[in-house]
Amino acid sequence: MIIPVAASEDGIQEWALVELQGKIEPQRDVDLRESLAVGTMQLSKANQDVVQLQIGYHVLEGKRMLLKKPMAIMDKVQEIDFEGNSQTVCKVIGVLRHKYLFKTRPRALISRPQGRRE
Repeated sequence: MIIPVAASEDGIQEWALVELQGKIEPQRDVDLRESLAVGTMQLSKANQDVVQLQIGYHVLEGKRMLLKKPMAIMDKVQEIDFEGNSQTVCKVIGVLRHKYLFKTRPRALISRPQGRRE
């Protein structure tokens, strides 16, 4: 999963990669390609390289890593010049410099139903 992070001065967005071990399965008949909201990600206040991802009733703990080599996010565009000739060019729309790696198993969030006291 790739998410946009911020825009730079030259107009190219900086993106981040989210790497999960396993796969995400929706509970109902939901197409994950239509709905981009998968969960909530929070950076630690003490250490900006520690991150938590909450998906439903599960929490994943991971870390932010710098990629060895940045990657370009490109888009194919059909351009037509002033003579009417068309050509396909690739334009850079983003740069990928960091990834968030979640390699541990998810921890289940279990809470007591409200109204019951034991």
